[in-house]
Amino acid sequence: MEIIDRKPVPIYEVVCPECNSTIRYKVCEVSFCHITCPVCGIAIWATTIAPVFSSKEAEVSEDD
Repeated sequence: MEIIDRKPVPIYEVVCPECNSTIRYKVCEVSFCHITCPVCGIAIWATTIAPVFSSKEAEVSEDD
């Protein structure tokens, strides 16, 4: 696979209703509109409508 044009990855944010932790996630981490809180383990409704920001993934060097 070859990347022709690399774009920033949208990052979303949600607050856990159980432990009040703030969690940032990507669309690829959402399963059936839910994510699991890494602190308390509760299932959280995770929207993918309005990202809080976009982040570039780590650049991979072609020299490796």
